[in-house]
Amino acid sequence: MNGPAIETVRRMYQAERDRDIDAWVALWDKRGCFTYPALGDEATVRGIDELKAATLEKFRVRPAYEIEHQLELLGDASRVLSRLTLTFPGERSFPVWCVFSMTEDNLILEVAELFDSGRIPGSVPLSRR
Repeated sequence: MNGPAIETVRRMYQAERDRDIDAWVALWDKRGCFTYPALGDEATVRGIDELKAATLEKFRVRPAYEIEHQLELLGDASRVLSRLTLTFPGERSFPVWCVFSMTEDNLILEVAELFDSGRIPGSVPLSRR
């Protein structure tokens, strides 16, 4: 299944691979947030300025990695399930599942990380874990 929301998520992952913060930020609504439902509200990163700062820190600290993803729409055209695998050179792979909620303009409003297989070496996650 394809659509504008899936294309936005694909572009976000490409911007992350390229470590292109301007392209990454351009895909987000200014009210965007990254949530971790299992960790509660204290782990949420809110607003484009916080998201940009956290992502720049992730780009600075985390070594380059491969991103493989499977994307599918969930019930409507504004929610995308992302099952991704992050693979670091010389390290094992880390499965992560996220649900993206999009605006009517197909900007990212929220990413909810529902499953993370474990702490990724050398990483600074978006959350304040």
